[in-house]
Amino acid sequence: MALIEKFEWTIYLFGAILIFTGIKMALEKDKELHPEHNPVLKLFRRLMPVTKDYIGGKMLLSHVVKVPIQLALGVVLGTLALSIIISLVVSAKTAPE
Repeated sequence: MALIEKFEWTIYLFGAILIFTGIKMALEKDKELHPEHNPVLKLFRRLMPVTKDYIGGKMLLSHVVKVPIQLALGVVLGTLALSIIISLVVSAKTAPE
């Protein structure tokens, strides 16, 4: 509980980011998206063979080619793993000795 009280300001920070993102998305409804220009996606495609489109709703087409759903799953799992690691490090530093 003390950890939550110590970092309470982060709740307001993330809330402000979410509000800003929501307003930005609402104002840019007709903006065309170009995910192929995203530097993270470019890096991922260099490291792993990924198709540009969904093909029949399958996750694996062969042992080599992967579809974009795995990219999204990888991002979600990576974010989850990073948040777990950060929470463990922070709780270890704040634990009484």
